[in-house]
Amino acid sequence: MTEARLARIDIGLCHPSLALRVDTVGHWHAHDFAITPDEPGPTRMFDSCVATPARYLLEMFRRIDAATVESRGALLLFNPLLLLRRDETLVILTVLRQIESLSVDRPAIHVLCDANDVPLAYLLPRALIDDGRFLLLLSCSNATLDASALAALYDCPTRTTSLDISVSLAISNGFHTASSLRPGEVCCRHAAMLLSMRRDAAGADDHRSRRECRNALPLFAFVSHHAGDVLFATLAARTTPALFHGLVIHQDYAAICDHAGLPLPTLQFSGPVAHRGGYTRNDPEHFLDVFPALPNDRFYVYARTSRDYNNSSHHLIDHYAFLLGASLASAADLNGGRPATLAAGGPTPPSTEIGGRRRILLHFDAGWPLKIYPPEWQRELAGLLLQRGHSLTMLDTTATIHGCQNVRFDSLPHFEALLQQHDLLIGMDSFPAHYASLVGQTPTVCLFSSTHPAHSRTTRSARYQWLCEELGCAPCRSFQRCPRFGGNICRNFSRPDKVFRVVEQILAATACSVRTHSPTSGAVGLAQSDCSAEFKSLPSAQLPPHLRAQNGRPLVLRGERLNYRVAHRRYRFMRALRSSLTAYRLLAEYVAAVRTQGWWRANSLSWEYVMRLLGRGQRPDDR
Repeated sequence: MTEARLARIDIGLCHPSLALRVDTVGHWHAHDFAITPDEPGPTRMFDSCVATPARYLLEMFRRIDAATVESRGALLLFNPLLLLRRDETLVILTVLRQIESLSVDRPAIHVLCDANDVPLAYLLPRALIDDGRFLLLLSCSNATLDASALAALYDCPTRTTSLDISVSLAISNGFHTASSLRPGEVCCRHAAMLLSMRRDAAGADDHRSRRECRNALPLFAFVSHHAGDVLFATLAARTTPALFHGLVIHQDYAAICDHAGLPLPTLQFSGPVAHRGGYTRNDPEHFLDVFPALPNDRFYVYARTSRDYNNSSHHLIDHYAFLLGASLASAADLNGGRPATLAAGGPTPPSTEIGGRRRILLHFDAGWPLKIYPPEWQRELAGLLLQRGHSLTMLDTTATIHGCQNVRFDSLPHFEALLQQHDLLIGMDSFPAHYASLVGQTPTVCLFSSTHPAHSRTTRSARYQWLCEELGCAPCRSFQRCPRFGGNICRNFSRPDKVFRVVEQILAATACSVRTHSPTSGAVGLAQSDCSAEFKSLPSAQLPPHLRAQNGRPLVLRGERLNYRVAHRRYRFMRALRSSLTAYRLLAEYVAAVRTQGWWRANSLSWEYVMRLLGRGQRPDDR
């Protein structure tokens, strides 16, 4: 008698080095993906620091669905959060062989989890998933919560299958774990509870009305801070298909969305801003502080840092574009820091006749000490500009330089007025320089130091230049002290004489320029320009070895090998063997971290790893 089975199962695995190959299991089809910090492709998903594991789960669903014409069967999507090993993956697939027969006559969503309730994979029958967008609401860290949310979101039977294995969250697939998983769990729990309450209130007692109730609830992304992040998210939203209905932002940054042309509505909240005004709690804790005050009338997705942006070689605008719904499946889809095109503007006259006195706005402040231009170099650069006869205004500084006028950043309209009154801005890797070049169309020189220009520069042109010495140590991830040379001054800054020469070149090139806001043949809403700026070194070179894409030996799936007892016996043996090799591997990773990130950062990472390994905050939840 032939065993009942689904017509087709498409298996999606997101892993840097493990690939699946189907041999004798004819109705299984493998789709291998990896998250890449370099050039994306059809199977290499864009590495976005603000994309949750659920966003990558949705991306796998969308790409597999687009590549197949099959309307029957199911998808088995492995949890992108996890860096599964071969033996763990094989155990999961043997269980799939057992449970797929249960879904033939009685279709149901299955959440496979380990002994600690960590989701391992999701079996999603195609007939039950009418809109993959709601997969964004899964936590990918708590199987019980995810099963509850899936049952509510898709109004269908959902089962949890626990496997006798335990996976590690101490080393993930590039995602932050520990307390960083908590916001996703809160959003997931909220979605299930909200939908249940709305359906009860509406008296939705049939499948159609329950789905209509779900579809009526808007989906908002929590993009709360800081000014630069809100700016990049706004510019990304202008060219991205609407996956979300709106953004949650702090009220202090509402003007940025308005002036930069956000096409989505915003939900504004008051209260503290993370890492500002003495508030020292980190991003996940800030979200948990703010969340209870948000309206209970919509779904929320946490959209703060879920991965390390320092490992990526791409602009933060693209990071937000992927989060908001863009697949970014090729290099041609990337923004790379092209200026936005706004309403047509008039000419930008120089302050006086060509070659005369020009007005320059200086902004030397930044988010942390290593991003601030050294005070003695500030004075030297100002002296060179004053000797040339330029008029200088210093923005948001307590320093006093003879011959310079000091002004405060009162509001965005005030800042825009300052931009209109000046011929050029010299700034740090901070909001004023980014806004001036991307939105304000003001000639700008941006000085980079401990951060990498790839993440936030504007495309080089006659109106914009970024400068740094490209020493190869940025991004160093340090804030107060240089891990390479010591001290609190970053040597990657360009010297004042070099900055002065570039300023003179831009002033000469823009003496009779106009502010060009007219769109061109590039991406919608973007000014076409070359975004293939070359760097001596890319941030992705610092990617930890275990996350690098590599062609490992594929896991070949044969029907005769899919035996649970054999696979589980192999898992127990490999787990014992791994324990004996852990110390050697950790020592090698520590040495590599010291070489690339310095003693302080290596020790900090080691401490965080030990805390996760001991279970302190490894899987935070409310249960």
